[in-house]
Amino acid sequence: MGLSTAQAFIIGLLSLVIIGVLTIIVLDSLRDSTALTELNTVTVETGAFINSTGYTLTDAGVLGFTNPIIVTAINSTSGILITSGNYTLSSAGVLTNATAETWNTTTLNYTYNTQGDAGLITNATTSGLVTFFTNVSTWLTLLSVVIIILIIGAVIVVVNKFSGDTQGSL
Repeated sequence: MGLSTAQAFIIGLLSLVIIGVLTIIVLDSLRDSTALTELNTVTVETGAFINSTGYTLTDAGVLGFTNPIIVTAINSTSGILITSGNYTLSSAGVLTNATAETWNTTTLNYTYNTQGDAGLITNATTSGLVTFFTNVSTWLTLLSVVIIILIIGAVIVVVNKFSGDTQGSL
């Protein structure tokens, strides 16, 4: 009876480890899922400019800012639409001119994606776990494995001792 209790304990512990590893794999797979993103739209952002120094979109600093797309860029002075061939937009949200012409006052309409709450939680969890295991040295990992083996061994010894004592008293 003592050995079966220890086996049940070890199987339970192993099951928890497997569930933990599977959870990490699922969270990592979900991290890049588009289902965890939200589309945001900015209309009439004034004070922008298109030149060689680059203009950073106002919302570029929003947590999880990705995939910016300029819907319209309008020269605020003349009201004329600036076509997309005249500028480039980086993934960080920096708008620069692609031609020699510059526009010092423009109005922008753009969209971008952010991660929703589920995406932020998933990223924080997986990033935290990856950082933890990256920063843990090999020696600390080996020490943890040895301690776990010693604990399991101690449980087996104690269970065997108690099962031996109860069998002797019957």
